[in-house]
Amino acid sequence: MPPSFDPPDEQLVERLEEGATAAVEMLYDRYSALAYSHARRIRPDDGLAQDVVHEVFLTVWSDPRRFHPTRGRLASLLLSEVHQRALDLVRREGGPGLQAIPEFVSGDEPAAGPRDARAPGGGSVGAGSAGGSAGSATLVAEPIRDALGQLSPEQRRAVALEFYGGYTQREVAAITGAEMGTVASRTYTAAQRLRRALVPPVMEPDERSGSVRGSVKPRCADVEQAVGWALRVLEPGDEDLFTEHLLTCPACRDMVRRTEDLIWAMAAADEQAEPPAEQRDRLLAAVAASPQISEEQRVRPWPELPPPPPARSPQAYSLAWNPARPVVSSTTSDLAEARRRSARRRRIGLLVATVVVAVIGIAGISLRQFGGARQEQAARANADDAQRILAQLDVPGARHAVLNSPSGQAAAGLLLYDGQIQLASVALPVNNADHTTYVLWEMSGDRPAAVGTFDVHPGDHGLHPVGAQPPQADPSTSYAISIENGRRAPDLPGLVVATGQVAN
Repeated sequence: MPPSFDPPDEQLVERLEEGATAAVEMLYDRYSALAYSHARRIRPDDGLAQDVVHEVFLTVWSDPRRFHPTRGRLASLLLSEVHQRALDLVRREGGPGLQAIPEFVSGDEPAAGPRDARAPGGGSVGAGSAGGSAGSATLVAEPIRDALGQLSPEQRRAVALEFYGGYTQREVAAITGAEMGTVASRTYTAAQRLRRALVPPVMEPDERSGSVRGSVKPRCADVEQAVGWALRVLEPGDEDLFTEHLLTCPACRDMVRRTEDLIWAMAAADEQAEPPAEQRDRLLAAVAASPQISEEQRVRPWPELPPPPPARSPQAYSLAWNPARPVVSSTTSDLAEARRRSARRRRIGLLVATVVVAVIGIAGISLRQFGGARQEQAARANADDAQRILAQLDVPGARHAVLNSPSGQAAAGLLLYDGQIQLASVALPVNNADHTTYVLWEMSGDRPAAVGTFDVHPGDHGLHPVGAQPPQADPSTSYAISIENGRRAPDLPGLVVATGQVAN
């Protein structure tokens, strides 16, 4: 945030609460380019990005307490609101939201754009080939690229899917095959590292004031959830519960503010674009025609919390240092007896420790052997299940295809018979049918063609029709499966989760 804003944001929020429309105008002039650019990053559509900016600044006017200083810095809160509404658009309408994911989300080399679809001959159909500004939206500013480059491939992928793609942590867990706790931990660690790389020091709180050397900063067990809450990637029920928790937890509040500062920093480090000039006039006209909501309906500021108890220095836990400890005088015989007791305790302790280590070692060997046997048994069971499911494709006179995940695991099977394409899920994760869908793509032409959409339900591995087989299909046709935000097939594949080729 530029340091010389006059009047400061806090005063403008106070004026908004008093009903001063000029305050909206000043805030729009300060932050409209930042908000518009970030909205276009998440949802690369100029018209929809303008709608997001319009709604956010209209909210600033109608309910200024949503941006109260107790909740964080206005710039960070404003960009977080833009971020949330742009992600809501991606989740609700699908479309090209995933084009905004940075080019590299896994591996050490930059990968093709997330909506790039690999053609059978080894070429690619890029997102930019669809025309419009969507292709340019995949460019990442150098500071963001450098900061993302400091993350592990798994952390980059989690951040890309959540921050730019609009997927919740539960959906990222299903897509990547990781546990929910692992996804939350990756997101938390990545956010911490990105914040250190991108957030200017002037925005960091002064942690030295009032601290005691050697003290430990208070930490909540739910602090990883705070990052997910700020990024709006928790499930709705979890988000509501965590909102209640924030009212009483200073550690999680602090983490929410830090994550919102990260959203601001990533937007500020990106390429900036000014919204159309008429957008300002349209907003001011809407502000003049829209009354503010009543005091009773406005969002309440976060309540003030008592400061945490003062941290104690490590010396405070040492009885030898404690001046309140009574001083006891001892004779020579007392000291000798104390030394003998101490030696006996050390010998007994050493014997007990030796026995415990031996028991743990024997148990560890047994557990490893037992665990290895269980893993081998589970692998055989999974292979048997896959063979049983794929056996449905063995129909006389039909052609079929096995579609594999990027790791090489069989993910789905296709049966092409009597002019129809049927699909059986082998290992596709269950999708959220409220706002995501799988899409089957035919890849043999110059441009991927959507065959049909489908959902994956728990335990369902039967064949289901997906679409019609092209009348003049190439015998070596390739197919791909992608998972998409929204309930419609987009123009180009989004996150491709399986690919394969038809076998005669």
